[in-house]
Amino acid sequence: MSLAARNRQIDLTKKDRLNNKEAAQYLGLKAATLNKWRVYGEGPPFIKVGRLVRYRRADLDAYLSGRLVQSTSELSAR
Repeated sequence: MSLAARNRQIDLTKKDRLNNKEAAQYLGLKAATLNKWRVYGEGPPFIKVGRLVRYRRADLDAYLSGRLVQSTSELSAR
């Protein structure tokens, strides 16, 4: 793979990862909500390297898909 192709692949990968604020905005939440969820092991999966926290768009989409319901009565079953 050429250097230019590798650089494009890295750029695409970086765009796929969102920081806490961006991920919260993507989900329509406050950043503090994601912070709390991480502490309690709730919410979408995340990547942690040192102090760096990132969310992959695909994981956020999968999380949203898993929350899909047909009626409000389904919510009480969770």
